[in-house]
Amino acid sequence: MALSVIKQGLSILGDVDDTPVDGATKKGISSNWAYDHKALLDAHTKNMLEQSLVGKYYNSLGGRAASNVTLVADRLCGYLIVVARTMTFDQILIGVQTAGDAGTAARLGIYNLDSALAPSTLVKDYGTVSVATTGAKTIAYEQQLTKGYYLGAVISDGAPILYGYYPDYTPFQATAPDYAINFFRGYYVAQAYGALPDPFPASPTLGEVTPSVWLRIKSLD
Repeated sequence: MALSVIKQGLSILGDVDDTPVDGATKKGISSNWAYDHKALLDAHTKNMLEQSLVGKYYNSLGGRAASNVTLVADRLCGYLIVVARTMTFDQILIGVQTAGDAGTAARLGIYNLDSALAPSTLVKDYGTVSVATTGAKTIAYEQQLTKGYYLGAVISDGAPILYGYYPDYTPFQATAPDYAINFFRGYYVAQAYGALPDPFPASPTLGEVTPSVWLRIKSLD
């Protein structure tokens, strides 16, 4: 970090800007008393998710083992997605391990989480994919998300088995005693299959068994 000595004070040219606060211009910056941090993603610690490869699929939770999920028809599931910086995404994806019945489908979208980590308003309903065959199921779109917590949403009229992961950690934590230390990874709630409701239905249940939803990164903004 570059330092520039000013008469009767210091100006740190790096992670701290040189705009005075409340007219103060003469004091040192030992406690951010006189100057503000620049608009950094995080001025003190580096979140590794801030640097991600463009064109790859983003799953912020990681995972220590496969945990495949059988969807329940007419149940809306939301999988936690932690967006570490403003990004633009151009595809949403789920993976079907075991196909549902002929003609069955799933609808995909994104919800916001509020300050209490509860599901709230709908960001976007991206439409449907067939779950009557196995493999990756994708919908192309373009969506910018700012730093924060979101839910990748899935609802189906069938009962396919989707791919999922036990997350290494989530802010939802775990129910004690949970000796397998399986953190909650999202919410689910009964909901008739169809267009995604806005907001997320009331009184959802925290669950360890929500399917993984992946977003493909178009750009780091």
